[in-house]
Amino acid sequence: MKKDLSYFKNLFFSHLPIFKNTFWLYLSEIFSKVFHLILFFVAARVLGKEVFGVFNYVLALVSFYFLFSDFGVSQLLIRDYQQKEDKKRVVEETFSFKFFISLLITLISFSGYLILRSKEYSSVLYLILILYFFVFSLRGYFLSFFIGIQKTFLNFLSNIIESLTILSLSLFFSLFHRSSLSIGLAYLFSSLLSTLFSLFFFEKETKLKAKDIIKNFSSYFKDYKYYILNGLPLVFFGLLVYVFFYTDQIIIGHFREFSELGEYSVASKVILASSFVGYIFSTSIFPFLSSLTNQRERYKKYFYFFLILHLFLGIFISYLTFVLSPLIVYLGFGPEYLSSLPYIYALLGILIFMVPTSFLDYVLFSFNKQWLDFFITIIPASLNLILNLFLVPSYGAYGAIFSSILAQFLNFVLTLIFSLLTIEKKI
Repeated sequence: MKKDLSYFKNLFFSHLPIFKNTFWLYLSEIFSKVFHLILFFVAARVLGKEVFGVFNYVLALVSFYFLFSDFGVSQLLIRDYQQKEDKKRVVEETFSFKFFISLLITLISFSGYLILRSKEYSSVLYLILILYFFVFSLRGYFLSFFIGIQKTFLNFLSNIIESLTILSLSLFFSLFHRSSLSIGLAYLFSSLLSTLFSLFFFEKETKLKAKDIIKNFSSYFKDYKYYILNGLPLVFFGLLVYVFFYTDQIIIGHFREFSELGEYSVASKVILASSFVGYIFSTSIFPFLSSLTNQRERYKKYFYFFLILHLFLGIFISYLTFVLSPLIVYLGFGPEYLSSLPYIYALLGILIFMVPTSFLDYVLFSFNKQWLDFFITIIPASLNLILNLFLVPSYGAYGAIFSSILAQFLNFVLTLIFSLLTIEKKI
């Protein structure tokens, strides 16, 4: 009996970083999303429909540019920090590349002014949001570093600072000037504050000065080829995610009624929010998996354990979403959106495949197979697009739902096959 207790005690403490990583990441994301949801409602009420529409229009435009600002650096940092001996060099190279890419995207994003010239308030707001996304992009690097060193408690603290500041400043600025600019300034100042906090602990953990790395970033140019080649498939992968989850809404909006699109959009948001539970768990165990790539037999043991765990997690999340979705829709979106519930119920099956697939994506990435993962994902993403074009005109949202579930199932099967082949050294 004592021997059994000792075994389980050692098992628990040997995997304590995984539990701590998972706990703080979940708490961090829950806290952040709840506060941003409150902010969403506050902004909508403070600004009114028209000005709130302007704000979201500008935000969406800037967001598109900054889709490319990470360039896969976050995942590369987490993986390489676990796998390479010279960790100081990994940090210097990745931060230098991240700063360079973020600055480049910031400069390119100014071209958006050509689109916004005739829009009221939008030019100043656009500048504010460009600065916000630049700072936010750097903060994202620091948060990835905290995941890499398995100190996600710092992610939680950073998100608390950002969430509390953005909500309180939105209310404060709105007392003096009820416009989209007040919300934009709240975004910018909250990001600055949380980024400075993250920067302080980044420098404390690494014993490096960010300004020294930036000052000497030209000395790292020769290493940028590695990050471009390894990060490019992750950029393309992000575009495929866009194809998976947003083109169906564009096609529904083109061929069907906007009321149907509104209901389907609510269903999609609920499903995507639910899938994030599995994604956070996969992210929290990624540093641990990356550290085991040279221990194949041990890696295989954990692979099968976590795969089964993700399958059960997908089923559990589907059930939980089924139970809670009426309450979520009623309280969050209003009684008029309860008609979206049939779409939510029809989409639940997709979670069973999405949750384990996010884990399998990390498996391939841990073995530096991101290009393979990208080419795998092209097939189901293309199938999803083609089926939507054929089915949505006749069957509407249900055609999109069928396309999504079939494409995600294919994505899961292909990613599982190639993950198994990679682990067994067949490729």
